[in-house]
Amino acid sequence: MSNKSLLKYHILAEAGAIFGTAITSTYIELKNYQSVDFIVATGIGTAADTTLKIKAKLGTTGTAAAISFKEKLGPTNYSYIASTGKTFSIGGTEGECGYIVVTVAADDLKGLYDRVAIDLTAVANSTVPGAIIAITYDPRYSE
Repeated sequence: MSNKSLLKYHILAEAGAIFGTAITSTYIELKNYQSVDFIVATGIGTAADTTLKIKAKLGTTGTAAAISFKEKLGPTNYSYIASTGKTFSIGGTEGECGYIVVTVAADDLKGLYDRVAIDLTAVANSTVPGAIIAITYDPRYSE
């Protein structure tokens, strides 16, 4: 059985030493998509913790608010994360580095919001390389 889905990639932070300053990505509009996955990848470097939150707002001028989201643990397994966010480790030695994938479904926004962004706290003096992408899934109509 094959799982085919239409998707679109959004590069939110180019590969580089991105964790030294706080990050709030551009907002991804979900009016046309069923869901979005945010993927944060980290490389080798001094291990540290950062906190990831998802911010949502209605329209380009709406007020941003932290919302709950789901962390992907496997193809169909999720852990629900409160709006206070998820602390995870960046850096480490070769073979210990990793990534985190979080997802937001448009239906979960309940009409209160129509766009979301990823927000990461700064790690002082971090030179750990990383990148952030977003993948939107299943457009309601073609663009």
